[in-house]
Amino acid sequence: MSLNLLTSGARLPGNPPFSIRIHAIQSMLQEYDPDIIGVQELTAGMFPYMSNILERYEIFGDSRHSLVSNEYSSILFKKDRYTFLDGKTLWLSREEEKKGSKYPFSQFPRIVTYVYLKDNKTNQTLTVFNTHLDANFPFVRTQQSKVLSKIILKYQKGDYTLLCGDFNCTRLSAAFLLLNRTHLRDLIDDSFGSTLRGDVGSMRYHHLPIDHILVSDNLSVQTAVKITYPYDSVYPTDHFPVIAQMTHEGS
Repeated sequence: MSLNLLTSGARLPGNPPFSIRIHAIQSMLQEYDPDIIGVQELTAGMFPYMSNILERYEIFGDSRHSLVSNEYSSILFKKDRYTFLDGKTLWLSREEEKKGSKYPFSQFPRIVTYVYLKDNKTNQTLTVFNTHLDANFPFVRTQQSKVLSKIILKYQKGDYTLLCGDFNCTRLSAAFLLLNRTHLRDLIDDSFGSTLRGDVGSMRYHHLPIDHILVSDNLSVQTAVKITYPYDSVYPTDHFPVIAQMTHEGS
């Protein structure tokens, strides 16, 4: 699942505070029961409300080390399903190891987190990447995507690879097309429509998805869906989360 949590500092119409939305998020996770979740816009103030979720899931990832809006692009994975082998948070900049580094004109430092896991059910290993690109300038996203592609090719290992995130761009943008060099295929095509709730954001992206899940070619996909409904009249976030179910050919 790729899940933009909507930063706790945002006050958008139709989106209650995280302390209220967390109940909708918990209901959604209980219904769909994802093994792995890439979250965006996670902030430190959200952690106290996530105790029920973190009973079942390990969470990994550093913050972007920004002076303001210090968000995480963390990865959650089921404790009873996976064993953590390795992981790191890197910066989408000229100095990928330097905390808080960013390209000029990027509003905030942008990051990618990855984990290398062992699947205790199948004994296979996998690498999961999760990211959130710049929201403002296409040329900045393109710079970040070049670094992201390089990081994926450098750090991926194991039987297969997953990439999820909020890319803040559509599939035919220059930034997204650069991801072709990773040889991962996108499961969220244009037929999904906007992954943003509300007309203003959707119009900006021509009612096309900006939240995506990309996977290795050796994965067989059973389902890929966009979650569009509220729980007890509360939407989990201002995005429509996306989730995919798949199997590996060797499992």
